[in-house]
Amino acid sequence: MDIKKLIEDAVQLLKDGRYTSSRIYTYRWLWSKGIIPFMESQGLDDYTESIGKEFMLTCHDGCELTFHHRDLVKSVDVLTNVLLHNTIPL
Repeated sequence: MDIKKLIEDAVQLLKDGRYTSSRIYTYRWLWSKGIIPFMESQGLDDYTESIGKEFMLTCHDGCELTFHHRDLVKSVDVLTNVLLHNTIPL
């Protein structure tokens, strides 16, 4: 699925789930700084679960998983759940 369409679907589910506007902004920011540049660097438009997993493998600082990297992983987990199940993970 096109990453931009998937993000809009995810945002709508977040709104429907009554997530705060600041949380939705945070997810948008994480996607714009994480998965989107990752996909663009590889010339990809369509998001798949395997692309998400590949991106997650890059989310670390040496051997350490920082809070920022954990948030990037969570943001991709949200996209994968929307793609596969049309739900937001708990």
